[in-house]
Amino acid sequence: MKWYTMNKDNIIPYPPTHMMFDGPQTLHEFVGNGLEYLHHYSALADLQPNERMLDVGSGIGRKTIPLTRFLTEGSYEGIDCNRTGVQWCQENITPVAPNFRFQHVDVHAPGYNPNGALQAYDIRFPFPDNEFDFVTLNSVFTHMLDRSIDNYLREVYRVLVPGGRCFITWFLVDEGVTAPPGFPHRHLNGWMANKEFPEQAIAYDSDWVMVAYADAGLGNGMGYQGTWNGRPGTAYQDIIIAKKE
Repeated sequence: MKWYTMNKDNIIPYPPTHMMFDGPQTLHEFVGNGLEYLHHYSALADLQPNERMLDVGSGIGRKTIPLTRFLTEGSYEGIDCNRTGVQWCQENITPVAPNFRFQHVDVHAPGYNPNGALQAYDIRFPFPDNEFDFVTLNSVFTHMLDRSIDNYLREVYRVLVPGGRCFITWFLVDEGVTAPPGFPHRHLNGWMANKEFPEQAIAYDSDWVMVAYADAGLGNGMGYQGTWNGRPGTAYQDIIIAKKE
């Protein structure tokens, strides 16, 4: 068992590698990815230790564990469709960091919760309006169809406080690009890795994404290019940081 040390009295275990469903199944990459995104949240999106944060797709704590030493005066809510990941976080993170809470949301997701009772295109996040300073979705919209993305962006807007920020990762395709690396099949507003299983991975046209943000009321977006398509970038996936108007 590997342990993540918070201080001499409180420790959080890393999950066993066979449970790491939300990314590479090695401890080195699990730890590195969490630290990388803590840096991005702080350096790119100005996350502050006293803010209230929502993580949509919190997984099994990959990007959460380092935050427990950062959001010392604030709070964190994680929601995910994978019941096993939520349960592990509830049992291993919340007892050490009570300001970090996790909920299972039984939304249908072919790769993670195929028997989910709720549909992503009409789900409502289980929080009131104007609740969060910061909302993040990491590698969520890369597995989601257009109609559901539109709904999620509206929900992000609803739960953000005025001026609050959202940090969302994508595979974005510039205008005029055909069949980007790893995505050979055309989708209505982008490209699919597997036309028989669209939600496996989808790269979206950047023009469509910008319209979707605007329609949801999320503006002043700042984009950071990813390395997934072979170009220099900030992270593996593309990042968009936007504010609630």
